[in-house]
Amino acid sequence: MFSQRGVVTVVAPLVALVLGLSGCSGGSDTPRGEAAQAGGSQSLAADEQAVRDTFERYRAALRKQDGAAVAALVTEGTRGYYDDLARLTATAGPEEIGARGVTERMNVALLRHQLAPEKAAGMDGRALLGFAVRKGLVDKSAAEGLELGEITVTGDTAVASVASPGKRNGPELAPRTFVKEAGGWRVDLLPAIEANDKSLAELAKKHGMTEDAVIFKLVSAATGTPVDASVFARP
Repeated sequence: MFSQRGVVTVVAPLVALVLGLSGCSGGSDTPRGEAAQAGGSQSLAADEQAVRDTFERYRAALRKQDGAAVAALVTEGTRGYYDDLARLTATAGPEEIGARGVTERMNVALLRHQLAPEKAAGMDGRALLGFAVRKGLVDKSAAEGLELGEITVTGDTAVASVASPGKRNGPELAPRTFVKEAGGWRVDLLPAIEANDKSLAELAKKHGMTEDAVIFKLVSAATGTPVDASVFARP
């Protein structure tokens, strides 16, 4: 037997306004080159702290199942993913769904058990993500009990290692990715989706099952209703 927590893509909505630090000015005996380096270090430290603050806001939003807050705190690319997921849930047939990644196929299967096609058709990515959070389809444990470790900031992208204090010899946790957009740091879920695809593919291989068989088993367990290939039929 196996399990996969967080059937709907883990939502890591995070946003924090970048902490602005003004540079040193006037009356300093620090050489100009050293002053510039110090200013860069201050800016980097501010970004790192902003990322940590964002992660805490994310956890608070998930804990409260505040779908609107979660949807507002993810990247534009993440909302685009959910735009497409809403369309697939509402209108797609087996050919189009079958061409998508395993995580996306699993999400379509789960959402079709929770959301009538006509309602999905009226949703954009922000609305669908908010719905998933409010309904508890997003695993809150994906953030609870986790701590950010080292953060590497490169331009407008930050990648943070993740640790789970108190849990030793557990599986290696995928890093969290943040992107600076519209004046704040936001979570980018697309790398997490790619990592989840690989994990599910490995899970299927380990148990000698097709990816779709794994999807149907997991969604059946999550919904308490048997799920088979008919879930991908065009509505």
